[in-house]
Amino acid sequence: MRMLSCLLTAITVLLLSCSLNPQRQLPGQSARVQPLESGAGRLELPWPDDDHGAVSVAMQLAMLGKDSLLLRSGWAQGNDFIISADPGLPAWVMYRFHPGASTFDSVHFELADVTDPQKLWIGYADYPAGRWAFVPYTAGMNQLAVGWQQMRSPDGNVYLAIAAFDDAQARVLRSWIEVDLPQWEIHTVDNLHPESQVFAMTRLADRAAFIYERDGTLGYEFVMGRADVARPASAADWTFHDIDTGYPNRLQALAMDSVGSVPVLAAMYGPDGMIPPEVYYAHGMNAFPNGIGEWHWSSMGYGHTDRNLGLAIIDGRPAVAFVETGSAEDQVIYRRATKPIPLGDADWQEVVAGVELASGEFYANVSLTSLGDRPALLYTQYPDYQLLYAYSPLAMPPDTADFSLSLVESTLNQTAGNCLDLSGKPAVAFLEYPGVLRYTIGSTAEPNGPGDFLQRHTVDAGVRVEGDPSVRIIRTPAGLGIAYRHQSDQTVHYAWTDSTAPAAGTDWKVATVDPAPSSGSLSLILMPDNMPGILYHTIVPDELRFAQMLP
Repeated sequence: MRMLSCLLTAITVLLLSCSLNPQRQLPGQSARVQPLESGAGRLELPWPDDDHGAVSVAMQLAMLGKDSLLLRSGWAQGNDFIISADPGLPAWVMYRFHPGASTFDSVHFELADVTDPQKLWIGYADYPAGRWAFVPYTAGMNQLAVGWQQMRSPDGNVYLAIAAFDDAQARVLRSWIEVDLPQWEIHTVDNLHPESQVFAMTRLADRAAFIYERDGTLGYEFVMGRADVARPASAADWTFHDIDTGYPNRLQALAMDSVGSVPVLAAMYGPDGMIPPEVYYAHGMNAFPNGIGEWHWSSMGYGHTDRNLGLAIIDGRPAVAFVETGSAEDQVIYRRATKPIPLGDADWQEVVAGVELASGEFYANVSLTSLGDRPALLYTQYPDYQLLYAYSPLAMPPDTADFSLSLVESTLNQTAGNCLDLSGKPAVAFLEYPGVLRYTIGSTAEPNGPGDFLQRHTVDAGVRVEGDPSVRIIRTPAGLGIAYRHQSDQTVHYAWTDSTAPAAGTDWKVATVDPAPSSGSLSLILMPDNMPGILYHTIVPDELRFAQMLP
């Protein structure tokens, strides 16, 4: 981690109101933290309406004095703001910051041209005490030495007020909070093949590896890349082998996993005219297969056009989940190999993992995870936007009835989700329409309805997040990590918590991974050094990039 100065954008200025008493000190305040004083009138500060608003991330931007939206007795002058109190009257300005779950020990500010320091005060919303607290300004003062424990609101906000009295003036240049944010090491993996937007990533022992589709000279190319070192730093640290070449129709979805150091994958090819997309499973014959002949291929069947495929190793054998297209209504299919290394179509068993649909309904956004070596699926039922969780206590259930089915939310409007095994319980990151990133965890492996999904909360409030497959969750040594993309500017973000039981958005830290707009898939893995690695495709420039958080 690096300590970066996060100069946070001022969002709002609220009406202030606080009674003035030059003799009284509020209970519990130190000698330095005092009620605001003036013999000429009243300054009223209501407790802040702690609405998160449009702020979501500790933005690394300068907060200039002029950025204030509301003010009393002052004006903008260039990039600065002039606080100017009339004789016998107060002037004020308040700023709101959003450090989120990041810790800090002070708020910094830069003032100039202070005409009378004794008539200037610095205030903050003291959330543990539930009141405003003020510190008298002294000449040369440039920070409020009060930490996050006193200043951070339940929504992760910080409120700072600067007030002048009785013919005093001051120039506000800027203010900022220093927070501990990660730095990312980013390099280009492929900038020669445009439209590399369908990909998936995994770890092969201590090497990162991924599969993706790119444009080639003879058509589309299905390629595997593997890092030559534990921590790749440039395109030169990757080696590429073809998986399949020259096929006529684009890949719709990919998934990748490993059995030891051997790669396994699921791929959805097509569609081809009236023929729906076909789903395949492939098992590598070695740690780095080279060409289509070094993979064992199995056909899984025809799938509904989707950007998601489920792939996991369930009790030592590969399993695939997808929405199958047939003569009847589409249905969620769970297929598991009968042997650790399936050699063809005959080495698989199949069961329907979802209830029968009514006319006009369909499933999409299927994911699959191994929960204690048992299958756990997430998928969405449309048009009701219901996020469903299916679990079986059997590695290969013989019948649909062997899956228990539960809604994750009691309300509608869930669009996609991914889950992982967190101490035998499903930890779920999902989207709620119109793009709110949410987190919850089941009370057991087999929840019996929405009431059994606990700790439900919004991870990154105030922003809209792009739909799956651009939301991914991983287990980290200390807690959890989620990679996702903002709808507004299409930038990749990473949220993480050092807790395995996050209960609110303030338990998560959020950082921008790359300011470049991106599109397509998003892949997230834990690198050998236990730091997250993210694969994504930028729009301008048109290239595939890999980002690693620095220790």
